[in-house]
Amino acid sequence: MLKSYAVLLMLVVLGMSCSRSYRALKRDGMLPEVSEMKARPVFDLTDSDGDGIIDMLDGRSEAPFEANRKIIYDGFLVLLVRDADSTATSILELTRSFEGYPLDISTDELKIRIPKDRIDEAMDRMAELGKLRRRRLRGRDVTTRYTDLELRLDNARRARDRYLELLDQATEVEDLLAVERELERVQGNIESMEGSLKSLTEETTYATLTITLQERTKLGPLGAIGKGLYEAVRWLFVWN
Repeated sequence: MLKSYAVLLMLVVLGMSCSRSYRALKRDGMLPEVSEMKARPVFDLTDSDGDGIIDMLDGRSEAPFEANRKIIYDGFLVLLVRDADSTATSILELTRSFEGYPLDISTDELKIRIPKDRIDEAMDRMAELGKLRRRRLRGRDVTTRYTDLELRLDNARRARDRYLELLDQATEVEDLLAVERELERVQGNIESMEGSLKSLTEETTYATLTITLQERTKLGPLGAIGKGLYEAVRWLFVWN
């Protein structure tokens, strides 16, 4: 009986000691707050509006995408410029300096490809060529499509190898013709998927940038006088 009381007393003393130690550690700032122990949220790669497109609202690609994901970037710039032809020439020069290349060129719009790792820098430099009216960069996550295509291509190549083995083993003419037909069909699928994978790789390696050029209105003599009168009247009524 005395032994039981002694054990119970020791447990109570040990509990009080642990409680004091915890309070001391808490007071001395040795224990983290609960808010500090919460896990950081994982970045959601799905788009919020369900259109399959992830928008970068600030017009930049600096989003926490995982390095192994396949993202297709599309950028848009609208610039107000004095001379569209000279601005287009400057844009093409910058494109070459960023190791890019043009896709389509018209009198007031250029579509170019820029390495995706340099798209932000390229958009910054090109925005300096005029007055920026609009800037947008969006990304489309095609990781699932890319992975699925790789898997299907690998399976098709395995099937081709198996048909080649069967072709070596076939002895009857009918069997040879049947295997050759299947082999031709599989080879056609392989070439189609290889082309799709190459195209998708190109799209995820380079970003597409579309620049629209809007020329400033050139005023004639009367237009210049009218604008001057407008500014003078505006100055009389509006002071900053």
